Amino acid sequence: MSEKEVLDSTIQAGIETLNPEIFVVEASLKLGKRNLIQVLVDTEEGISLETCAKLNRFIGQQLEDHPLFDFPYTLEVSSPGIEKGLKFPKQYTRNIGRELNLTLTSGLSVLGKLTACSSEFVVLKPAKEKKEKEEKEDITIPFSTIKEAKVMISFKEK
Repeated sequence: MSEKEVLDSTIQAGIETLNPEIFVVEASLKLGKRNLIQVLVDTEEGISLETCAKLNRFIGQQLEDHPLFDFPYTLEVSSPGIEKGLKFPKQYTRNIGRELNLTLTSGLSVLGKLTACSSEFVVLKPAKEKKEKEEKEDITIPFSTIKEAKVMISFKEK
């Protein structure tokens, strides 16, 4: 088994121990001045700092008990954060009602409010231009055509 496969199985064991609803968004090993094992995790409802800390301790202990690497490293377990975008259908669920900017595999960008999602597709209400008077119809976009999805942060004045 490769180091990556052993690392992945260690991460999965930690997740199954703590909460099987947790899923890995991304796991990576970055080598440089500061070697970093970064594990980004999430759930459909979001993930707490406490859960990330518990998972970090579990994985860290497993890596100490069964060393994979012969160099020093830092282990970081966290949520992906808004800048990482959405990768899995499970992540879209908690963002229903928020504005998304989708980049499609065709290169087209679509900006709109997420109104629904399933395991196969998302439904967006396209953003209305200021000069347009009529609402645009909802569009259904299969996940297979989404290259990147970013949640748009809105700072509305009160």
